[in-house]
Amino acid sequence: MDSIPSAPRPSRLWRCLRWLLFAPLALATFIALAYAVENWRGERAWRQVQRDLAARGEPTSMHELAPPPVPDDQNLALAPLLRPVLAFHRGPDGNLIWEDRPGQSRLTSVSREAWSARTRPPATRSWVHGERIDLPAWQRYYQELAKEVGTPKPRTPTRIDPVLAERYGLSIRTNAVTATTNREVPGFPQMRPLPPDLAARYGVGTNLTEAEFRVAFTYPVPERPGTPAADVLHALGRVDPELDALAVEAARRPLGRFPVHYDGAPWGILLPHLAQVKKLAMVLQLRATARLSEGQAASAHADTLLAMRLAELTRDEPFLISQLVRGAAWTLALQPVWEGINDHRWDGPQLASIAERLRAVDLAVAIDRGLRGQQFSGIAPVNDETRVRLADEFRSFGSNRSTEEALPPEQLELADRLIRYGPRGWFYQNDLTTFSRVGEECARFAAWYGTRAITNVARSVEMPVLRVRPYQFIGDQFMQMLKARGAITGLLRAQAQVHLSLAATALERHRLATGTYPASLEALVPRYLDRVPSDPMTGGPLRYLRASDGTFKLYSIGLDGLDDGGTLILPEGGRSDETARGPVVTAGDWIWPTRPR
Repeated sequence: MDSIPSAPRPSRLWRCLRWLLFAPLALATFIALAYAVENWRGERAWRQVQRDLAARGEPTSMHELAPPPVPDDQNLALAPLLRPVLAFHRGPDGNLIWEDRPGQSRLTSVSREAWSARTRPPATRSWVHGERIDLPAWQRYYQELAKEVGTPKPRTPTRIDPVLAERYGLSIRTNAVTATTNREVPGFPQMRPLPPDLAARYGVGTNLTEAEFRVAFTYPVPERPGTPAADVLHALGRVDPELDALAVEAARRPLGRFPVHYDGAPWGILLPHLAQVKKLAMVLQLRATARLSEGQAASAHADTLLAMRLAELTRDEPFLISQLVRGAAWTLALQPVWEGINDHRWDGPQLASIAERLRAVDLAVAIDRGLRGQQFSGIAPVNDETRVRLADEFRSFGSNRSTEEALPPEQLELADRLIRYGPRGWFYQNDLTTFSRVGEECARFAAWYGTRAITNVARSVEMPVLRVRPYQFIGDQFMQMLKARGAITGLLRAQAQVHLSLAATALERHRLATGTYPASLEALVPRYLDRVPSDPMTGGPLRYLRASDGTFKLYSIGLDGLDDGGTLILPEGGRSDETARGPVVTAGDWIWPTRPR
């Protein structure tokens, strides 16, 4: 029987080609399957957390944490000056459309500082370190601005800095610049017009007439210099109409809540009002201290109460940054309170109304509210557009930080690749990491605040190891930032400042009535205090010592949990500069300074 001939074996070349074709297909299939599994696992795990929260009756998203609105006609945040800051909507293409640009410009112009490339404002000084506002320095600042300012005629165009070009929406040309200063730029939703001094430098139109330019960029200076306080008040006269109108609105609008747009991804929620709150608190602080120096206590008192109202406008917002700005605004608002008490410029009714505002402030609740909101500051779900934006923001955030916080370049590069090309499920897993880590901090803070058992609360936030891992790289970064920037300790310190100020107002009222300070804080109850203000670090009363020379010491024990007898430890350099970056000072006590510098 004839044998059946066997089929010819494929050549070695064909077998190699077949494997070369099969291997990429198999690899692509494996990658697609891995991505699908990771996407399913991540979203399923996050949805399960949401179901568990809903079953316990707890909020499941940032939107559910949003405070309820208040009536428009009673809402200070909707006063004509403040309304434009959040008056925007998104167009069909997703770009922001600002609804009141003239109103935004008007709000931006209410500042104690001008845009200037040459004349710098005085360094920030704070009562927390026993420092008065340096009114002579501000007098010189406004005098130098007056010398600097000219007409807004364009100079010879020069090549513009690419960073400025991107920030202000400018088009770069070879040795020349063309611009439309109000164009929206991806990643910079809070676009503002190009500052006039930069416009003049680069030959760019300012969109302002010469008269408008002078209003926006200059502060009036008297022909003959007077006292520093008088000249500062003269310069700030350019913002008097806006601030006085805001004070009228505050008197008839008892409530306050900014209409934050909570729709969309939590990490994309815009909060442009925070910078404006702090800026308004700064200009009111300067005007109030100048008025005190000129003997205008009633006007200074009105400015101080207005600054306190503005500080409380962000009280109910579920964002940690909102609570931090609130704490910073309170520190600013207390500057004239401190200077007025030390100089004995307040009368009894003025001190009583200040104390009434202080009694209602609870920044410990703000810590819990901010942390719980941060649990839902997630980044999932994402699409191609948000991946690019998130990668750019993460790289900028990770590189422009202090040595303590910075990621190594190779870790930044890896994080960039994970954000741009990783499975969607990894973003859900990172949301889970953030949720659980912040939840642990909520529980740790609640346990400490209930017992004050931690010796040094400055160490109560665990510092995660800086490694980029698929499920944790964003969550770890947030927790590392939370520790390095002292978010919790900063708010505790602000609460201590409020309680110290409350006790100091009562001590001053006692001195006005009797001529001396009391032997103890308990002697102030119930006439001047409902109860002795507590030390946020111990839960017990603030420390108070009356000296034989008629002065006193009033203090909280501070972050280290040790009673240093009212000793103040200044930041490195021996002076205060709130604009400087640096580690949180954990040594020494938090004091009410009685010997101003």
